[in-house]
Amino acid sequence: MSGHAPSARSLRSAHPSSIRVTWFALSLLTLLAVSQTGHGEEYSLVLPKALKRHGSQDFPELLPYSKVLTAPGTVTFSHPAAEPWLPALEETSAANRPLTVSAQSGLAGTVIAATRFQAAWQDLTLAAAVRHEWQHGYTTPADEQIQTGMKRDSEYLIARINPDRPAQIKMIAIRDNLTDAKVPHYNLDAPGLERMYLALSGEAIPLEALFNRLDLKAIWTGIEIDADNHSLRPPINTRIALDAEIRTLSLTARLTAPGGNWLTLEGSRERYDADRLAREYGPNQITAIRVPDAQADQLALEVGHKWSVTPARVEAAIRADLRRTEIAQADTRPNVPGPAGVVYNITPRELYRKYYGFAGDTDQTFQEIGARMKLEYDVAAENTLFLDLRRAIRLPELPELYYANTGTGGLLQIGNPELEAEQHHKVEIGAKLLQDGFTRYGRGGRPGSTQMTLSGFADHIQDFILLDHARGQSGTIAKDGAFIYRNVDAVLTGMTADLRYNAREWLALRLHLIGQHGRDLSDGHPLYQVPPVEANLFVDLFGSETLWNAGTRLRWVGAKRATDSSTTTGTGQDWTGPMGSFVTTDLYGGYQPTKNLGLSLEIANLFDRSYREFIAEPPQTPTTTNPHAPGRTVLLRLMATF
Repeated sequence: MSGHAPSARSLRSAHPSSIRVTWFALSLLTLLAVSQTGHGEEYSLVLPKALKRHGSQDFPELLPYSKVLTAPGTVTFSHPAAEPWLPALEETSAANRPLTVSAQSGLAGTVIAATRFQAAWQDLTLAAAVRHEWQHGYTTPADEQIQTGMKRDSEYLIARINPDRPAQIKMIAIRDNLTDAKVPHYNLDAPGLERMYLALSGEAIPLEALFNRLDLKAIWTGIEIDADNHSLRPPINTRIALDAEIRTLSLTARLTAPGGNWLTLEGSRERYDADRLAREYGPNQITAIRVPDAQADQLALEVGHKWSVTPARVEAAIRADLRRTEIAQADTRPNVPGPAGVVYNITPRELYRKYYGFAGDTDQTFQEIGARMKLEYDVAAENTLFLDLRRAIRLPELPELYYANTGTGGLLQIGNPELEAEQHHKVEIGAKLLQDGFTRYGRGGRPGSTQMTLSGFADHIQDFILLDHARGQSGTIAKDGAFIYRNVDAVLTGMTADLRYNAREWLALRLHLIGQHGRDLSDGHPLYQVPPVEANLFVDLFGSETLWNAGTRLRWVGAKRATDSSTTTGTGQDWTGPMGSFVTTDLYGGYQPTKNLGLSLEIANLFDRSYREFIAEPPQTPTTTNPHAPGRTVLLRLMATF
């Protein structure tokens, strides 16, 4: 892209391991013969989704195809825990017509346009979608001008071969491109961030042996990042740029037996390479080997079984993970000229020694065992209880192990090659209770019927990976306040309750409650970036014959007193400090004049309340802060099918 930072990778030699013929390459050749895609939940019980870093999301989520038409804006600075019921849009989207278009205006100056196309033949279905999003600055209720903005263009292509047969092949391609992303109250913007997602999968391939079914998938993702502090801002003296590249390939095969046994094999390779540059020293002057060409190879084996004896169902599995990480640039030195080189020209290995006393091999091997058992019990025809016991492993991510940001002040961020894997020991209990023939919420639901879902969990985390400041505490020897990573023990608990009640043929009520509490047990501090208690109450009116609806949402967010906001005694990641409670009110409504057209109107933050969310928007970095949320905003949505 024009105007973006030139890559510094051309200055270095290629990593020799990139051309090695390893087990990974052999697995690739084997699996790609009949590969296909999936989302992972059907392949692993122990880790249906990868555990994420706590409070440190780098990039906005990749939108699933199913939400292309209806998802709100990427960056809104307001994120309630529950969304209102919008039947006009839901039913229009579900019309399953060949062509669907949508347009909406959203919070924080967002405008979105999307188109979805789908077609089917005897042995092939095709689906495609395009979504364009524009976002610009806004004014808060306190008349603060928030300088934010971005463009996001996403394209989707999905093909399914033999869609009406048990055995089928599916292909997915997604391109997600963010440009001119201004990040307020942060020291970097993102002139360019491009993601690619490619997947192939083969589902329900019949076998005639001990196992009677084979499922295969292969997924490749790529991310290119171009960030700086000068392309989208007024000129400054210290011009910083970030050039990064992330590549991941994962391969999975699952064998299923008639009696409910399964065996899953997974293999993956990830490569992460990033440099920080400074334009005032020249076009290609590297000030930090931010992530020193790091690579991780991983193998996993999971064995599981299902039992079903009315009224109970049990699933259980055990999983073994083997992971090897390495870096190619442990001894590469930045090339800042002049006196400033004393501060910047430090190799990654020298940084690890300075901050952790680490003098060993930067290559690391992890061998971990996880397990899960899930029990569901039907206490009545419509009522189910569940118990979920899990030992889940979160392996350290490559940046946590190998960050090597040199400099001063907030620039210093040093990974820790000696980190242990997080071990989550989690118990969750819950229930889903249906009364008086509940089938759906709102229009079409039986008057007097109720649905209640309840769940609560406790997660004791051994070796939680904490983002902290270097003060010579346990796990580090430096005392200069740099951002560092170390292991501690922590506990995280939470609960969720959702009650839906169809009061009349024209009236429905919903109450959604959620709350969490976390604590760093090793240091005796509150765990950072844990959201406060929140309640959302919805009152929905609707027509039984005329397809209209109107409703209101009352959102209450409780005070957040237990925070980790001190940079001298804690991590300082709760940058807002203690926060008081706040209440907002929204009005919304919709109308569907025909089955092929849906309209909705919403007034968000009706009383123009000034508030700020406790959890930061991505990128959730050590120095990210959230501005105040948008004030009173009119949101319009339109969807039409052809």
